[in-house]
This record gives sequence, structure tokens and C-alpha cells, in this order.
Amino acid sequence: MKAAKVLFRCLMVVVVLVLAIMVMRSIMRPEKFRNVYNERCELIKEKLITIRDVQAVYKNETKKFFADADSLADFALNGKVSIIKNKISTIYSMCSIAMDRNSTFKLVPSPAKHTKFRFI
Repeated sequence: MKAAKVLFRCLMVVVVLVLAIMVMRSIMRPEKFRNVYNERCELIKEKLITIRDVQAVYKNETKKFFADADSLADFALNGKVSIIKNKISTIYSMCSIAMDRNSTFKLVPSPAKHTKFRFI
């Protein structure tokens, strides 16, 4: 009889621990979802800002909005953009804007001696 009580108590301790873990997981689930949601929102915002910047450059060059996403992507990878040279500025007047795989822009000196730069 004593062995049955001890076994029952041990079994109840295990059940209580399992239920406590399940309760903690159910409490933490919305918090984990919120964290993942916020991370994804930030990534989407960054990509949309990059697309907006490329659209602005595209509109300045072609004087129209892009017809489809493929033409915008082609412009971002292969397009040429005019730069107005400022004689007062000491910054590079010719530069290339390279767009890497993460869709961020960075300025690099242009090897060409013309007033165009291109998206790489």
C-alpha cells in the first residue's frame, strides 16, 4: 500500500511538472509571435524603402513610373542614371551605386570618366 502511495505521488509530481511546462509554453507563445512579427515588419519596411528609392530614381530618369516590377528590377540592376555635376562640391561627382543581395545601397567610386552611374 505504501509503495502505491509513493508511486502515485511521484506520478502526480511528473504530471504537475508537465502541466506547468505546458502552461508556460502557452503563455510565451504570443510573445514569441510578437517578436517574429516585429522582425518581419522591420525587414519588409526596409525593402519597401529601398523599392521607393529605386522608384524615385527611375521616375527622375524616365519621367514616368515603372510599368511592372520586372522593368524596375532591370533598371535597378542594369540602368544608367545621370548626375548633375556640382563644381562647389568636394565629393565624388561620378559614383556608382551598388545594390547588393540585401537590397541596400552603397556608394563606390566610378571607374568611368563620364557623368553617368549605374546600379550594379
